[in-house]
Amino acid sequence: MKAVGKVKKWLRGRPPRGKWTLLRRSLQLFILIMFSIQLFTGGVLFNGSLASSRPIDIVLNQTIALPGMEVNEIYIPMLDPIAFLEMLAATHYATIESLTAVLVVVALYSVLGRFFCGWVCPMDLLFSIFEKKLNLPNQPRHSTFHTPTKAEKAVPIIALIAYVLLSWALGYPFYTTISPTSNASKLGSAVLGVIANVPGAAAGTALAYGAFVVFALIVNVVAEKVFGIKRAWCRFVCPIGALYGFVMNKYDPFKIKINDVSRCTKCRLCSMVCPMGIDVMGDYVLKNKDVTDYRCFRCGRCVEVCPTNVISLGFRLKRTK
Repeated sequence: MKAVGKVKKWLRGRPPRGKWTLLRRSLQLFILIMFSIQLFTGGVLFNGSLASSRPIDIVLNQTIALPGMEVNEIYIPMLDPIAFLEMLAATHYATIESLTAVLVVVALYSVLGRFFCGWVCPMDLLFSIFEKKLNLPNQPRHSTFHTPTKAEKAVPIIALIAYVLLSWALGYPFYTTISPTSNASKLGSAVLGVIANVPGAAAGTALAYGAFVVFALIVNVVAEKVFGIKRAWCRFVCPIGALYGFVMNKYDPFKIKINDVSRCTKCRLCSMVCPMGIDVMGDYVLKNKDVTDYRCFRCGRCVEVCPTNVISLGFRLKRTK
């Protein structure tokens, strides 16, 4: 009866907001705020953008002598793998710092999978405001939960190759420049800089950042409202999550876990709420497999709506076969 009641509640369009949604939104907002106020904190906590950043950047009062070098600044470099590939294509060389920075990010998401898209990226927060909350079974294939075709999987890979080639031809990181993810993380700082009249801050720069964010939002909304394609930007345009999904989601220990399949009521709520259109019940729950779909960004929505706790989110070292 509890499961039936939950289904009816959902079909009335009143989606619950569980602990995973609260944690995700809190982290996304925290990161946005930290990037926005970096001009006023000296970049000590967050410096840069989501494409290239230094989450901890401390300038020392005195130089520390180490074997073969002198250190006057301590920081953690982080560089998005897509930004690294585009930079490499555009400039034809890589520095020791850029290699270190990209390895830090690769190591992080080798553990967390496509975590970035659902927990860090500010565009997930913006996209969720305008999208419908349920993927009903009677909708067209591309707008409801489904198993991805080979063509669907190929689109983000082709896009990634195109971005790298464009970076090589144009001489600058193409997608990193227009990326709404990167620009959203720079927008707040640019706007506050203009308001506070910080030297070097320009309204035109803030408008440019905002334009890229709004463009992605419009593309996503139009794709869903007109063509019925949910999360079109995340699924087909943005290469960042695709890279994490195709490579990391297969082996990372942080995942959507399938527990006691015998408790499944086949209500299909888990599939209906997935923002990326994954058929969680059909492709994973009933087959007793942890979710390894490249589209999954560990948002935990399926976990929150499961009435019998068949699904959970957490760490599991050994992947279910």
